[in-house]
Amino acid sequence: MRTRPLPERKTLGTGWNIRPDTERVSAQALREGDVVLESHDHPATITRLSYPRHHVTVQARYIWQSLDEPSWTLGTFSNNHLFDRALPGEY
Repeated sequence: MRTRPLPERKTLGTGWNIRPDTERVSAQALREGDVVLESHDHPATITRLSYPRHHVTVQARYIWQSLDEPSWTLGTFSNNHLFDRALPGEY
C-alpha cells in the first residue's frame, strides 16, 4: 500500500502512478514484478519472462488491470533491448 501521496503530474488525475521515475535497463536485467513503461503513460507489471535463445519474451499486465485479467505478450526482445523500469519505491 502506498504511504505517500502522489503528485498530480504522476497520476494525471487517476488512482495510479502513470508516470513513475525510471531507469534504463537491458531486457536481460528484468524480473517478474518489475514495472516497465510499455509506452508513454502506460506502465505495465511484468508477469512472466521466458528466454528463447538470445532473446527475452515479456508477458505483462497494465497496472490498472485486475489480477484476474489475463496478461498479454509485450513482445520478444533481444537481451540488450533497453526498457524504462520504474525505480524502487515507485510501486
